[in-house]
Amino acid sequence: MNGEKNLLLNMKEEKIMDNVKVKVVDCHVVYWEGDIPQFLTIQRARDERYPLVWQCVTGGIDNNEKAYEAAIRELREETGLYPTKMWTIDQVNNYYDPKYDQVFLIPIFGVEVNKKDVELSSEHMDHYWGSIESVKRKMLWNQQKTGLENFYQMLMKSGKKLELSEISI
Repeated sequence: MNGEKNLLLNMKEEKIMDNVKVKVVDCHVVYWEGDIPQFLTIQRARDERYPLVWQCVTGGIDNNEKAYEAAIRELREETGLYPTKMWTIDQVNNYYDPKYDQVFLIPIFGVEVNKKDVELSSEHMDHYWGSIESVKRKMLWNQQKTGLENFYQMLMKSGKKLELSEISI
């Protein structure tokens, strides 16, 4: 009986592992106006996948690229911004994509920028800087809202967690 149970568990693990990919990143952006954080959300263009959806900076990880490097690249490509500081958020988003029949695990990053001048890529049509609550109201995806909230909590509490989560860029 144990042999059959182990075989079934191994088969399930193989199927899961074959269909789980880390190919996408989420990146939340903060700009400080004095001591007040302003967060960025961007709206996808009408002719893109997920048309008109408000989201954080999101994009694919290229071959031989580290996840945090993809977040920096996507930030530049989608907004023209560059981070002055960067952190990993202690949450990994996930979703099943029926288009690819795969489950995606999505590392989440938070970045601080020193300017608000956004230059959108053709994938997006609008952007919005605002308070945590106003940005969360615009966003569609619940996990992105939670990631933003976790980033906000890290920034507000500062301390050891923020220090240990910082990525040297």
